[in-house]
Amino acid sequence: MRILLVNPCLRDARPPARRRPLGPPLGPAYIAAGLERAGFPVSVLDMAVTGMRPPDVAAHAATADLVGISASMTCTIPACLCIARHVKRANPRAVVVLGGNHATFEYPRLLQEPAVDAVCLGEGEATFLDVAERVAGGRQPGDAAGVATRDETGAATAGPARPRVADLDALPPPARHLLPLGAYERPGLVATSRGCPFGCSFCSTSAFNGRRVRRHSIGRILSEIATLAGDYACRDVEFSDDTFTLSRPRVLEFCAALGASGLDIRWSCSTRVDTVDPGLLRVMREAGCWRIFLGVESASQEVLDGVAKRIDVERARDVFEWCRRLGIKTVAAFIVGLPGETLAGVRATADFIRRARPDVLSASVLKPFPGTPVRERAAEFGIRDISDDYSRFHYISPACSTTTMSADDIRRGYVMLWLAMREVARARRNPAGDCP
Repeated sequence: MRILLVNPCLRDARPPARRRPLGPPLGPAYIAAGLERAGFPVSVLDMAVTGMRPPDVAAHAATADLVGISASMTCTIPACLCIARHVKRANPRAVVVLGGNHATFEYPRLLQEPAVDAVCLGEGEATFLDVAERVAGGRQPGDAAGVATRDETGAATAGPARPRVADLDALPPPARHLLPLGAYERPGLVATSRGCPFGCSFCSTSAFNGRRVRRHSIGRILSEIATLAGDYACRDVEFSDDTFTLSRPRVLEFCAALGASGLDIRWSCSTRVDTVDPGLLRVMREAGCWRIFLGVESASQEVLDGVAKRIDVERARDVFEWCRRLGIKTVAAFIVGLPGETLAGVRATADFIRRARPDVLSASVLKPFPGTPVRERAAEFGIRDISDDYSRFHYISPACSTTTMSADDIRRGYVMLWLAMREVARARRNPAGDCP
């Protein structure tokens, strides 16, 4: 039996990108590793690397018995469905399965597409392996735990929920050998945990991965780093966890173990401003941390409180200063158009950027993604005009409006933040400039 896993590009029918994709798709790589351990031949096709369009996938799927398509990112859904149709036309006997974050929350809508046979719900390693075993035995995947299919009337129906992976170390490391790691801008992507206890209203991570945080052991993390360094000559590791510093003792343990290991790497991570302090940042810097992604989202305390972000704006300013003094680069992330935000609030965020002086800006506009409270309780949050066009659910294209900001206001706010960042960059090149 032959299995093909497909990671779609961001948009339907897109030409090859001018820049390399950021990082390898760990989700399909984890699933592929479990399949290989069970003895299934599997290949992974990352369209972000190849520059392929959906019709091009058909040739690769012509002899596949099972095709899994990663439907995690909402903006890729048009491409996912297009891929499924082309696969079915080229190989009608292939079983086509979608999975991932978006697919989990929107499976009834996805199963309206005749080319989609089933949807894996939640974490995919055990579920997709179960599907593969059933297909190999000539059975349909419909009664498997964690799988949604169509019943005899054509209506979407889901089987019993499958428990999340309790022991992450029981999973084999991602099958990085099935991906062209050298084609990525940041090939050293490592996941050390799953789950998020915070439940921000604009995010579906806690709904998908659960609020209980499950972690890889320090030994497992170091083993993956050693493989990246030894087999792929990768000396720059990026941890993909939403909040790498959630557990201060664990970070201290990791830093000590990394130092004792003799591994010559530098590393970066993402975290929240309320889970770091000067002492911890100093230890991280000494252990090789060179960049931190900080999700601030807005400089309006009222807006942050309204979306259950649970951080303090003043504390956020302090964290950027601490990082600057220690020589840690910062990426500041903001979302324009959060519930209750106004253009005046965006101006305050732009002023925050000028004062915090991050090294990199990551700005996006509000997207009411499936599985998020802002979508499920849109009226309560003042979210209006949610687009049905999933291709608009990308960083810069407004997919909704709010009671306090129109779509045009959101666009203007997005530009404001980038203009503020341009001032910061200009002042960095010319220290005598007028940026605060």
